Amino acid sequence: MQGGLRAKAVTGPVNHVVSLNLSQSTMETGEAQRTTPFTYTTNIYNPVFGAAVFAGDPGDPRKLSETRVFSTGIADTLSILDEQIQFTAGIRYQEVDAKSFNGATGALTSRYESDAWTPALGLVVKPWQNVLLYANYIENLERGTIVGTAFSNAGEILAPYVAKQHEAGVKVDWGTVTTTLAVFQIAKPNLISVAGTPLPTQKLDGEQRNRGIELNAYGELMPGVRLMGGLTYIDGQQTKTQGGLFDGNREAGIPVVRTVVGGEWDTPFLRGLTLTGRFTYTGDQLVSSNNTLKIPSWTVVDLGARYVVNAGWTNKPITVRFNVDNVFNKDYWSSSNFRYVQLGAPRTFWLSATFGF
Repeated sequence: MQGGLRAKAVTGPVNHVVSLNLSQSTMETGEAQRTTPFTYTTNIYNPVFGAAVFAGDPGDPRKLSETRVFSTGIADTLSILDEQIQFTAGIRYQEVDAKSFNGATGALTSRYESDAWTPALGLVVKPWQNVLLYANYIENLERGTIVGTAFSNAGEILAPYVAKQHEAGVKVDWGTVTTTLAVFQIAKPNLISVAGTPLPTQKLDGEQRNRGIELNAYGELMPGVRLMGGLTYIDGQQTKTQGGLFDGNREAGIPVVRTVVGGEWDTPFLRGLTLTGRFTYTGDQLVSSNNTLKIPSWTVVDLGARYVVNAGWTNKPITVRFNVDNVFNKDYWSSSNFRYVQLGAPRTFWLSATFGF
């Protein structure tokens, strides 16, 4: 649920835009599974997949967790000189209430409640009509992780934490093309996996610090031809770990480089038909805190088309889209998250239609 209020006011040479925002979200998760003892030897670098095993109907999912997040915030954006200089100051109150339940009995096994006042500050300066400089700082209270079944402390609710983000950048409108360049740092408590028998333990330890640079460009290079792309470099490091054990190691699941380039072409031979394409490259990612396991980089190409035509009976547009993701059906691990690696989606076909009324 979300709600808010916005008001404008003028005090002398200063214009104000005051906003009040309230939100609340509740999320429940459940799980039902039945397993049959079955083992086989495999390797993430040369995977071998065992035969499918049906262990029977596991029944209805049983509630394992419930999380409620409440937030209320107020902010004022002050501007002068015809909005050439804008400053935003805000504060937000947040509450997190996380509960964990026994899947067999439904009994409450653990609970964690936390609240925090978090600030938000932003500055925008337009030294020229087509150039915008900005900087901001924001904090956010995030719910603690509920440990999954792959760990010995499964079901434990880890403490909520405050993430802090700094960002600064420049945006330039070159006419037909717009470019943005940003530098950022995000710091938050680090989630690690500690080896153990028979299962490891998941816990918070030290800090995860992500520093990066992001470059984006988009625009119409010539009539009917549009390009958009972005390049992100992230230095994701573990810091302040217990005893300095993992200090300086790369953070699991964060590629150093990621780039996405997409384009659209309005075909001259058939009015209303647009061809689209997208190229995505993601660098290698570490799987473990000690950086001994990693998944390789991957590249996929997506292609598509959309056709817009006015329906004769309503004279409203109908848009038909056909897309093919992972055109070359590349096999790859898309991401990692502590002892888990996710398979990338295979070649996938999408067909949809949107009707205007």
